[in-house]
Amino acid sequence: MASVDYFKVRVSADASVALPLSHVQTVMQIDPQLVCPIPGLDASLLGTVNREGELTWVLDLSHFLGLGFVLHPPGQRMAAIALAASDGKASGQGAIACIVTALEGVFSPLHVQPIDRKLKPRLRELLKQIAYHDRTGIAILEPDRLFEMICERGWTTETAVASTARRGSRLS
Repeated sequence: MASVDYFKVRVSADASVALPLSHVQTVMQIDPQLVCPIPGLDASLLGTVNREGELTWVLDLSHFLGLGFVLHPPGQRMAAIALAASDGKASGQGAIACIVTALEGVFSPLHVQPIDRKLKPRLRELLKQIAYHDRTGIAILEPDRLFEMICERGWTTETAVASTARRGSRLS
């Protein structure tokens, strides 16, 4: 069986998650002033950013997981990791830039096992396994399920383009 590598990110002061490396497109720093907010959507969705000519959702992963907002000092860039779905696209969604508090690097787990703790229903869908690294268990976030949840909420690239166009026409 082939070993899967993970990228460990800190999502809050006391919580980290592992992301399958196969879903990681890039690590980036986002200038908060370049994020275009989209009114009327979940507070964990900060808006969109133009990344190499494509609109990319910017998601506060900590808030989406119910751990509170990631706080950033004014004028400081936000650390983010861009994720893609397994098939490269998921119902009109190319990538999601997940804002995190720290990028902790790539690791190969000693072993992976199902989570046996009871989690909130929403978290149960996103966090199904634990990867063990240096005797520490790190919950594995399921990127494909994250994309599905985002699409279920109607957060597609088309939504962002339409909202940005409507906002632009009102400003003219």
